[in-house]
Amino acid sequence: MSPIYVLDISLYQFYFYWLFTDFQKLHLTLGIYWTATVNNTVTFVAFILTFYSIYNYVIRLC
Repeated sequence: MSPIYVLDISLYQFYFYWLFTDFQKLHLTLGIYWTATVNNTVTFVAFILTFYSIYNYVIRLC
């Protein structure tokens, strides 16, 4: 895997850590994230590719 996948994984880990530890902004953040993911095709594709890379990463760890 190229370094960009590791970067994607760390960014998403940071994002979800921030999301689930800041409950006052939870609803707003989910709204923004949902809008960006659904309405922005590029973001959606990147989202799918990131989870695909995480899946491959986990498979290699097992």
